[in-house]
Amino acid sequence: MNMNIDWNLLAKELGCCDSNIYSTDTARKAMSSILGADAIIDAIEHYISFEKGAELARQVLILLRSRSGMEYCYNIFKDDRECIDRRRAAIELLRAISDQYVLKWVPEFLNDSDEDIQIYGASLLKQLYLSNFLEDDDYEYILDIIKCHQNLSVQEEYQCILNHRIKYDLVK
Repeated sequence: MNMNIDWNLLAKELGCCDSNIYSTDTARKAMSSILGADAIIDAIEHYISFEKGAELARQVLILLRSRSGMEYCYNIFKDDRECIDRRRAAIELLRAISDQYVLKWVPEFLNDSDEDIQIYGASLLKQLYLSNFLEDDDYEYILDIIKCHQNLSVQEEYQCILNHRIKYDLVK
């Protein structure tokens, strides 16, 4: 497969043409643009269908951390009420491919009627925290939710975050 990429145009599209300062995040956005939204959606669908090669698709999605991929997983959660397995798989994948952009959705996951999705929501928060995507002020209100959550497995995720914060003397 030979692709001709107009790097100048791509840099303009990403808003960084006049700068020589680039980051891994910019490179991820560039790769997502090169692949295109359809390829990212196909990778998500392949993963949540548990077909052969699903783990490879997952690893590519982790590498990309594509905003469109995050939104697609969220839309499956919101719109696919008929198939709990798809909803669970989408949120499970979201835990691995997300960044701070998804923090606003975590309360919805915690309030879902499905206990597995609640756990995945708390685990997503833990993953964001451990990956240093969050500042303390970003997620304190969610910690208050999971601390008193009716699902004991969700509370265990709270304890894990708290223990890490204590270990690194981050508790105020």
